[in-house]
Amino acid sequence: MKLSSSIMFPFAMQIPYKLHSVMVHEGSARFGHYWCYVKQKSDHTHPGDPVTSQWFRYNDTDVTSATTDKLQKESFGVSDTSSSAYCLVYVDQSSNEVFGEWNRSRSFISFINSRNFEQMTTICLWSC
Repeated sequence: MKLSSSIMFPFAMQIPYKLHSVMVHEGSARFGHYWCYVKQKSDHTHPGDPVTSQWFRYNDTDVTSATTDKLQKESFGVSDTSSSAYCLVYVDQSSNEVFGEWNRSRSFISFINSRNFEQMTTICLWSC
Protein backbone atom coordinates (compact mmCIF):
# COMPACT_ATOMS: atom_id res chain seq x y z
CA MET A 1 0.00 0.00 0.00
CA LYS A 2 1.40 3.40 -0.97
CA LEU A 3 0.71 6.25 1.42
CA SER A 4 0.20 9.72 0.02
CA SER A 5 0.69 11.69 3.22
CA SER A 6 2.96 11.66 6.23
CA ILE A 7 1.92 9.86 9.38
CA MET A 8 2.85 11.10 12.83
CA PHE A 9 3.20 8.72 15.75
CA PRO A 10 3.06 10.67 19.05
CA PHE A 11 4.76 7.83 20.95
CA ALA A 12 7.73 8.04 18.55
CA MET A 13 8.58 11.46 19.94
CA GLN A 14 9.48 9.77 23.23
CA ILE A 15 12.07 7.52 21.60
CA PRO A 16 15.60 9.03 21.64
CA TYR A 17 16.33 8.45 17.94
CA LYS A 18 16.78 10.85 15.05
CA LEU A 19 16.39 10.37 11.33
CA HIS A 20 19.78 9.74 9.71
CA SER A 21 18.96 8.63 6.15
CA VAL A 22 16.08 8.05 3.77
CA MET A 23 16.14 5.67 0.80
CA VAL A 24 13.82 6.77 -2.01
CA HIS A 25 12.34 4.85 -4.96
CA GLU A 26 10.83 6.45 -8.04
CA GLY A 27 8.90 4.38 -10.53
CA SER A 28 6.74 1.29 -10.21
CA ALA A 29 7.09 -2.26 -8.93
CA ARG A 30 8.44 -3.33 -12.34
CA PHE A 31 11.10 -0.67 -12.80
CA GLY A 32 12.47 2.45 -11.24
CA HIS A 33 15.37 4.36 -9.84
CA TYR A 34 16.76 4.56 -6.31
CA TRP A 35 18.65 7.26 -4.43
CA CYS A 36 19.13 8.27 -0.82
CA TYR A 37 19.43 11.21 1.51
CA VAL A 38 21.93 11.15 4.37
CA LYS A 39 22.24 13.71 7.14
CA GLN A 40 25.88 14.46 7.88
CA LYS A 41 27.25 16.38 10.82
CA SER A 42 29.86 19.01 10.10
CA ASP A 43 33.35 18.56 11.49
CA HIS A 44 34.27 21.10 14.13
CA THR A 45 36.78 23.59 12.82
CA HIS A 46 37.49 24.92 16.29
CA PRO A 47 36.71 23.49 19.73
CA GLY A 48 33.44 24.93 20.97
CA ASP A 49 32.00 25.49 17.48
CA PRO A 50 28.32 24.55 17.30
CA VAL A 51 27.45 21.19 15.78
CA THR A 52 25.58 21.62 12.51
CA SER A 53 24.18 19.07 10.11
CA GLN A 54 23.27 19.05 6.44
CA TRP A 55 21.25 16.71 4.23
CA PHE A 56 23.01 15.30 1.16
CA ARG A 57 21.34 13.59 -1.80
CA TYR A 58 23.29 10.61 -3.20
CA ASN A 59 22.06 9.81 -6.71
CA ASP A 60 24.30 7.53 -8.78
CA THR A 61 27.52 9.51 -9.23
CA ASP A 62 26.09 12.84 -8.04
CA VAL A 63 26.22 14.03 -4.46
CA THR A 64 24.49 17.34 -3.80
CA SER A 65 23.39 19.24 -0.73
CA ALA A 66 19.65 19.13 -0.14
CA THR A 67 17.05 20.88 1.94
CA THR A 68 14.59 19.24 4.29
CA ASP A 69 11.80 20.53 2.03
CA LYS A 70 13.27 18.71 -1.00
CA LEU A 71 13.67 15.51 1.02
CA GLN A 72 10.06 15.69 2.19
CA LYS A 73 8.72 16.43 -1.29
CA GLU A 74 10.53 13.44 -2.82
CA SER A 75 9.79 11.09 0.09
CA PHE A 76 6.09 11.41 0.86
CA GLY A 77 4.70 9.96 -2.37
CA VAL A 78 2.53 12.94 -3.26
CA SER A 79 0.38 12.64 -6.36
CA ASP A 80 2.55 14.81 -8.65
CA THR A 81 5.53 12.46 -8.38
CA SER A 82 6.07 8.71 -8.44
CA SER A 83 8.81 8.80 -5.80
CA SER A 84 8.43 7.75 -2.18
CA ALA A 85 10.57 6.68 0.76
CA TYR A 86 10.88 2.93 1.23
CA CYS A 87 13.42 2.75 4.05
CA LEU A 88 14.21 5.09 6.94
CA VAL A 89 17.34 4.77 9.08
CA TYR A 90 17.35 6.16 12.60
CA VAL A 91 20.32 6.58 14.94
CA ASP A 92 20.59 7.04 18.68
CA GLN A 93 20.11 10.73 19.38
CA SER A 94 22.43 10.66 22.38
CA SER A 95 25.35 9.47 20.25
CA ASN A 96 27.79 12.11 19.03
CA GLU A 97 28.94 9.98 16.12
CA VAL A 98 26.93 7.65 13.93
CA PHE A 99 29.73 5.16 13.41
CA GLY A 100 32.32 6.50 15.84
CA GLU A 101 35.87 7.22 14.86
CA TRP A 102 36.17 3.88 13.03
CA ASN A 103 34.94 5.37 9.76
CA ARG A 104 37.87 7.82 9.73
CA SER A 105 40.59 5.41 10.75
CA ARG A 106 43.43 4.45 8.44
CA SER A 107 42.46 0.78 8.61
CA PHE A 108 38.95 1.55 7.38
CA ILE A 109 40.20 3.76 4.53
CA SER A 110 42.73 1.10 3.58
CA PHE A 111 40.01 -1.56 3.63
CA ILE A 112 37.73 0.52 1.36
CA ASN A 113 40.58 1.25 -1.06
CA SER A 114 41.50 -2.43 -1.32
CA ARG A 115 37.84 -3.46 -1.88
CA ASN A 116 37.48 -0.78 -4.57
CA PHE A 117 40.62 -2.08 -6.28
CA GLU A 118 39.29 -5.66 -6.15
CA GLN A 119 35.97 -4.55 -7.64
CA MET A 120 37.65 -2.62 -10.47
CA THR A 121 39.91 -5.59 -11.22
CA THR A 122 36.90 -7.90 -11.40
CA ILE A 123 35.03 -5.48 -13.67
CA CYS A 124 38.06 -5.19 -15.97
CA LEU A 125 38.46 -8.99 -16.15
CA TRP A 126 34.81 -9.51 -17.11
CA SER A 127 34.69 -6.56 -19.57
CA CYS A 128 37.78 -7.44 -21.56
